[in-house]
Amino acid sequence: MINLSRQLGGAFGIAVLANYLGHHTEMHRVDLVSNIVSGSLLTDQRLGMMRQAFIARGMDAVHAHAAALQVLNGQVQCQASMLGFNDAWMLVLIVFALVSPALLLLRRAKAVPAADVDMH
Repeated sequence: MINLSRQLGGAFGIAVLANYLGHHTEMHRVDLVSNIVSGSLLTDQRLGMMRQAFIARGMDAVHAHAAALQVLNGQVQCQASMLGFNDAWMLVLIVFALVSPALLLLRRAKAVPAADVDMH
């Protein structure tokens, strides 16, 4: 029963944490994407630098622009994932801090004397 409880607790914990991570990653992605505006000086500079880098490697302008947008999308996804993992670790920390006082309520198991072994 103890092993079953441990296995179920771990499975439910992982499921909750994975759901929390996915939700918070998407939340941060939406927030980050809202800051990328066409016509913004920083956005246009970054896309221009990436586009020029792809053109310097032999791409035509249309494919270079598409590749620059893909790279920017990957950077946003990477940052959103990092922020989501930060939130997930904070959740784990809070749960640990809330549950750790319960360890004081546990009693130490009494030592069972070892059975005498007949030596023949």
